[in-house]
Amino acid sequence: MTFSAAPHAGRRRPVRRSAHRRAARADPTAAATERAAELAHRRAQGEERRTRLVTDAVDHLRRQGLLHDGRPSHADVAARTGLPLGQVLWAYPTIDDLLHAAHPTSTDHPKGHLP
Repeated sequence: MTFSAAPHAGRRRPVRRSAHRRAARADPTAAATERAAELAHRRAQGEERRTRLVTDAVDHLRRQGLLHDGRPSHADVAARTGLPLGQVLWAYPTIDDLLHAAHPTSTDHPKGHLP
């Protein structure tokens, strides 16, 4: 079996740049603006996801009576909303965080229970 030399043998390998990097070299200001818009879009998607998580979780937990019969767990919330447990834990490290996000002004109820 013989191996042929690479077409760039003895020279530096050609650099392939993505369209984003080529655009950044051509016009750095436009590339930065585009990147900022992309980050803002991702941030908005994250907020939308968190809002959906809270509303779905509270709705399902109310329907199942888990908000009044005892403290729900992250696994209960994940199972009821159909979201991965890791996503629920990442968004709300404690159940109190999730319940507070659902009703941020409600402080007169015992922990883990909503009126």
